[in-house]
Amino acid sequence: MKAEPSSVATLRGTHKSAHSHPQASGRRPRVLVVDDDASTRHLNCLLLSRIGYDVDAAEHGEQAWEAMLSTGYDLLITDQNMPLLSGLELVARARAAGMILPAIVDSACDDLGEAADYPHLDLAGVLHKSFDVHELLTAVKRVLPLPPEGDEGTIRIVPEPSNVIPLPAPCGTPNHAPPAQPWRGHQCMHETTTAPINGTETRPATKRVLIADDDALVRGSLAAVLECEGFIVEEAENGAQAVAAALRRRPDLVLLDLNMPTMDGWLAFSKLDRARPLVPVIVITARPHQYSEAIRLGVDAFMEKPLDIGVLVAAVKRLANEDEQRHVRSVTRHNFITQLLESDKAS
Repeated sequence: MKAEPSSVATLRGTHKSAHSHPQASGRRPRVLVVDDDASTRHLNCLLLSRIGYDVDAAEHGEQAWEAMLSTGYDLLITDQNMPLLSGLELVARARAAGMILPAIVDSACDDLGEAADYPHLDLAGVLHKSFDVHELLTAVKRVLPLPPEGDEGTIRIVPEPSNVIPLPAPCGTPNHAPPAQPWRGHQCMHETTTAPINGTETRPATKRVLIADDDALVRGSLAAVLECEGFIVEEAENGAQAVAAALRRRPDLVLLDLNMPTMDGWLAFSKLDRARPLVPVIVITARPHQYSEAIRLGVDAFMEKPLDIGVLVAAVKRLANEDEQRHVRSVTRHNFITQLLESDKAS
């Protein structure tokens, strides 16, 4: 481990203040996201910035370390299996330098364990890939206050360090390439290094998707992922807003929650079905035992929460790009059955 520069003492004082009161100074909390997988890194950054955090992105541990020496962060989210410096080594280096910022480590390997297995690192959490959006947000919310709704943050790319010293792989820590996972399988239109999700061909999209959900975190999460996939996304926080937006903006697909104020999802669907019957609708809900009602009403697809993002995005792509005449046939045929979207994790 290379010697710590003199700037660490200043950083330690600054960082304690920043972590203790990230919003008292009138600034948004700043998160450092470290992952050598470009697609995962970009999606996580986009998601966190969309919710309102300022995010810095680094593609390996040494790059992140140099950023930590010059910038006060309120949270570190790091992959474990990276070249040059693993996630646990990065946290260990930070602790040795006296940095107290919370750290969340994620890994595709089962033998990483849990946060309690590393008491000397004082981890804020461990996520096992493929973790979903809700798991990530839940872990982040335990550490940082949620920024004001509607206040979008920024994404900044951390520059490559000038002097990188390769380190040997940590003893006893897996350093092989992780297996393919649904969450890691996204191909963002801004990246070109990953494979399509679940065998579905990915191509730049210009379709418009309306997300109707009263949970701002769910809306923001889905919007971040779909925008990364190239969709134009609009949001509504209740059924009445969803109906008005669908009539005004004419989306190519609607993602519709059921438990919403003002007008719930089923009433909103009935109004949408009368006004724009050819618009594909995917119902997403935490309300149990609703699939039979979805079949009765003729909803295109149905998924229960917690959502499997890979499966949902694949369905959105397929339905939003469906030929209109094909959709007419699916709507009018008597044997049409709502597609049940189930998590790949259950299989």
